[in-house]
Amino acid sequence: MLLGTQHVGGDGVLRIGGCSTLELAAEHGTPCYLYDEAEIRRMCRAYVDAFEARWPRIDVSYACKAFTAPAMMELALSEGLGLEVVSVGEMSMALHSGCPPELITYHGTYKTDADLDFAVEHDCGAIVVDNLDEIGRIAAAAVRAGKVQPVMVRVNPTVGGLDDPKFRTVGDETKFGLSIDHGAAAEAIDRVLAEPALRVDGIHFHLSSQLHEFTPYRQAMARVGEVLADAQRRHPDFRPRRVVAGGGRGVRYYPTDAPPPVEEWADAIAGTFAEAVAPLCADDVRLGIEPGRSVVAESGLMLYTVGTIKAAGPPSPDRVHYVIVDGGLSDNPRHLMYGAHHEVKLARDPFGEPEMLATICGRHSEPDILFPDRRLPALRIGDVICVQSAGAYTVNMASNYMGFLRAPVVFVKDGESRVVVRRERVEDLLATSLAL
Repeated sequence: MLLGTQHVGGDGVLRIGGCSTLELAAEHGTPCYLYDEAEIRRMCRAYVDAFEARWPRIDVSYACKAFTAPAMMELALSEGLGLEVVSVGEMSMALHSGCPPELITYHGTYKTDADLDFAVEHDCGAIVVDNLDEIGRIAAAAVRAGKVQPVMVRVNPTVGGLDDPKFRTVGDETKFGLSIDHGAAAEAIDRVLAEPALRVDGIHFHLSSQLHEFTPYRQAMARVGEVLADAQRRHPDFRPRRVVAGGGRGVRYYPTDAPPPVEEWADAIAGTFAEAVAPLCADDVRLGIEPGRSVVAESGLMLYTVGTIKAAGPPSPDRVHYVIVDGGLSDNPRHLMYGAHHEVKLARDPFGEPEMLATICGRHSEPDILFPDRRLPALRIGDVICVQSAGAYTVNMASNYMGFLRAPVVFVKDGESRVVVRRERVEDLLATSLAL
């Protein structure tokens, strides 16, 4: 499997963005997060183009939680995307990156009063209502600031076809949004419309991540149509100006993965929206989406260096070799948290004959298994390994567990590399610590 601009050079070495992975490892050190800038831009354009071809007014907002960095935000903005944030930190980075505040959507299942004050004071484009009690608190923040705050109501539709609980964000088994079935969505719309300091700009829902089949989106859009029809019986003038379908299409983690093209996702969302929802909205209603993982996951390639190798048990073709690298769960906890899979390639021989059964581990003082049971070419101490589809929820989930320092983020494009997040230093680790 090769993703984006990845290819094997004439010297047999895996390349990305026109750069040798071995040369990148030598220049920037390991562990290191690489991002294929051209592939990220291609994905941004694919979403904009697909939805613009199906609805005249669209809002594509990058879900920053997939990979948050000012450089990534600047890139998304340059391709015509807005930004979806979930914290004061993310919103601050968005503003620092030059994002117009009206292009920022603020999410979160619990937003503190300080969060709400910050969002309102900085003219956030929309705050998404996720529970009933925050409606009054958003209104109070707007009153304190002397403003009318636009909001969207996040509804929780019950739909079928969402089997993976790790990703599902609708139904009674999740904490997200306001239930359509149990009346919370209707109550939220009523309450928001009764608040003079709030303006209901739209309806939002989020289904899941890593979807390969889009019938749930058609079902959810139909449920949104029901919610609007019901609300308009009580509020005949209520016509939302925006409807946002959150969540996203799947990406390739295994070579056998075959996520449907962006156009199929656009057909599912825009088609049902045009039929079941748009007639109940304002004449100039905008259709929104919030891709995150699918924008950045396949563009990401992590580099590690093999530090040591331990053979387990007597010699045999199936003897496991524990390959311990210079990173670990502090820079990619996804396997331990979610059982996530990433393809692993040897930088100097990415399609070499498998000779070794390897379980790749980190150097933290616990099992710290990153990539178990991989058939790889014979590895040597000092080899560089490349981890594919590592662009989403790796940088953002990194930590200083056991005092390890966060790795740098490097954008690669047209044979050049740029550090966009430098490697952490010990001084950074100590900067927030105070002596007794």
